[in-house]
Amino acid sequence: MESPQQQLGRNLAGQRKMAGLSQEELAFRANLDRTLISLIERGKRNARLDTLVKLGKGLGVPPASLLKGIPSDRSAEQAGDGLAGARGHADGYPWSLRS
Repeated sequence: MESPQQQLGRNLAGQRKMAGLSQEELAFRANLDRTLISLIERGKRNARLDTLVKLGKGLGVPPASLLKGIPSDRSAEQAGDGLAGARGHADGYPWSLRS
């Protein structure tokens, strides 16, 4: 089974290639280091929220599109990690990645 980091990496690489960009060009557009983009694409590094926003902007896509296909993990919520207050929302979280 693919990890969320690996799925994010596949999504990022796919979006980048569809845009016809090299890692270097995306890094320039997103104001990020090319090495970071390589690590994210290979699933070796987690991307922070601000990095996802920069990548989305550099690609001209909503940042949420980079998370497509990554299932939510509700096991942490069921284990009582402090998300109990979020259960009243339609998708179980107080925020949404929908555009």
